[in-house]
Amino acid sequence: MQVCKENIGEILRKIRSNDKSLSMVMLAHCRPNEPRAAGHIPKSDIVEILDALKTNTSVKKLLIHDIDGADYWLGTAIGEMLKENTSIDDLEVSRVMFKEKTFSNFCKGLASNSNLKKLNLASNEMVFDDSMDLSMALSDNKSLLELRVANNKLEDDSIDMIAHGLEINESLLKFSFPENQIGIQGFNSLLDLLLANKSITHADFTS
Repeated sequence: MQVCKENIGEILRKIRSNDKSLSMVMLAHCRPNEPRAAGHIPKSDIVEILDALKTNTSVKKLLIHDIDGADYWLGTAIGEMLKENTSIDDLEVSRVMFKEKTFSNFCKGLASNSNLKKLNLASNEMVFDDSMDLSMALSDNKSLLELRVANNKLEDDSIDMIAHGLEINESLLKFSFPENQIGIQGFNSLLDLLLANKSITHADFTS
């Protein structure tokens, strides 16, 4: 269900009433700064959907993809939702391009969430500071089983940082870092991770 082209009032009603027919919410290709008449929804409606998901227990999958102009607020809204939601186990946040402290706020929610099993953070142009926040979140999170961080142009220092956080993570079974700028140092860090953390059984860090 692509929320940006659906009746927002009806979607919110289903989320708030825990309608079991709604198991996935997709916020994709939204342009919050463009007119609603053009098929887009404003920032206030996206934030309202995420706020409603805090107490929802029916939605299992949330996909947030290509939200233009959301880089300064969306990460915080998702993070606050993750602190309270107990049903979503599959989350994709891609092509959002977090800015300033919003990814840090997202990671705070990830660290405290106890239900999420799959996380896809592809194509967000993450930088070293983001990898530090993600590393700390991964060291605290106890539920995540699969992590995909593809096409983020991550270099060796960022890979080192994320690997450090995963060394003490006891839940993760699979990680995937394809299409990043990983050199010898980064490859070695990931190999050391696999030796240190025996719970990880699948890894993909191809360039």
